[in-house]
Amino acid sequence: MWAIGAEGERLGPLVEWFMRENPGVRLYVQTIPWSAAHEKLITAVAGGTQPDLCQLGNTWMPEFHAMQALAPLDSFIAASAVVKPERYFSGPWASGVFGGKVYGVPWYVETRVLFYRTDLLAEAGFSTGPRTWDELYEACRRLTADTDGDGRPDRYGLTLPVNVWEELLFFTWQAGGRILADDMFTPAVTSEQSKDAWRFYVRFFRDGLVPVTSGLLTDLFQAFESGYYAMFFSGPWMLSQVAQNCPRLTGRWSVVPMPAFRTRDSWAGGSNLVIFRKAKHKAEAWKVIEFLSRVEVQKQWYHLTSDLPAVEDAWQDSSLAANPLIQVFHEQLQHTRPAPQVPEWEQIASRINRWLEAAVYGKVTVDQAVEGLARDIESIMRKRPAQHRHAGRLLPADPSRAQPLEVGRS
Repeated sequence: MWAIGAEGERLGPLVEWFMRENPGVRLYVQTIPWSAAHEKLITAVAGGTQPDLCQLGNTWMPEFHAMQALAPLDSFIAASAVVKPERYFSGPWASGVFGGKVYGVPWYVETRVLFYRTDLLAEAGFSTGPRTWDELYEACRRLTADTDGDGRPDRYGLTLPVNVWEELLFFTWQAGGRILADDMFTPAVTSEQSKDAWRFYVRFFRDGLVPVTSGLLTDLFQAFESGYYAMFFSGPWMLSQVAQNCPRLTGRWSVVPMPAFRTRDSWAGGSNLVIFRKAKHKAEAWKVIEFLSRVEVQKQWYHLTSDLPAVEDAWQDSSLAANPLIQVFHEQLQHTRPAPQVPEWEQIASRINRWLEAAVYGKVTVDQAVEGLARDIESIMRKRPAQHRHAGRLLPADPSRAQPLEVGRS
């Protein structure tokens, strides 16, 4: 098995546990750093030197599926009493599904929520963090201030990146928009729903509620502690980092799920466990996946790593159930999606970054940005081999997404 980064470094106790229960199987784990993992995996697949199974970041799933490097797991799942789709959060599970077949099982999960200063929000008249788009905008409007009278704001409600696609993708989902149509080939970014997301995002910059230097000149922890930013979006790893880096804020910050518009969807992140198509020990590899998917093992993995469990029943562990901040992530995980499941995603994401920056700096209008992005996506997708262009959805649509939330809009 290949495991990546800290996960590989901390697998030792579980490897010993697995081999005690399976004395006829020897499990060898090779740890590879995240910085080298993608290139090493590509090289291994091309050279036929891949391991039996691997931890795979779920944004890499489409690429390795397109390379026909992964083995379908449906026959194993059908015979399993442990690995069943209904036991997992739907968003992370979907990251391993292509053409109706399962190629990856979630190992651990993450998502993004809104971190906020409870004291500053209270001063602005909010008893909790913003729950809707309207509340998010209004909180930022009230919090942004020029406190020293020099004509420039020195306190902002929120920090947003100028040219990073993640937050814009969340807003697109929340507005009911999409990057690609159901065929996972045709751009869908020019829909009115997608434009709603772009307009909402850019509005924070145009109205001076978010600095255009976000993330460039400011240390996030210093800015959060000083009150320069009252809110930011991030993942579960930031809980411990804020506690460690902002000791003066103890009891003065918290988290809430994504502010909602038509949905409150967020990112379905984490890593999957996959078996390579050319693996020599598929049955033994599946035993490892089943073992790592057991509730008691998922709980132990959380205690070893702080990685959030992919199996919902594991969240009944007292250390998770009794932590209100962690429970916010559990609530958000009910409303998540993976990034578009296409091998071209990294190319598309880089074009989103470029057009987003142009829109934020006022070089183009929102309409011009989404139209330019649509042209770029069409150019990227035309390079896909013809036999794969109209093969149907890689990821089945979720009918529940069609149910709008009864919340405000900006």
